[in-house]
Amino acid sequence: GTVVDDHANLIRDYAVSDSPKKIKEIRDTLEQRRPKELLSLSDIADILGYPTDVNLLEYSVSSWGYRILSISLTSVG
Repeated sequence: GTVVDDHANLIRDYAVSDSPKKIKEIRDTLEQRRPKELLSLSDIADILGYPTDVNLLEYSVSSWGYRILSISLTSVG
């Protein structure tokens, strides 16, 4: 896939909602942020749609697997 596809799949892997509209909103929001703003765990959690009123260090998040599923086995090795 392309870098744009990889970026979208990375967002889909961790966002609460994987609707195309929400993924675009998340991507646009991330692109508008300065690099220092992207270092805040609570800001990233909020952007991705997770609750921020919990202890984020104890909140478990797992990948949905979109990136790994998008890899073409014919292009590997």
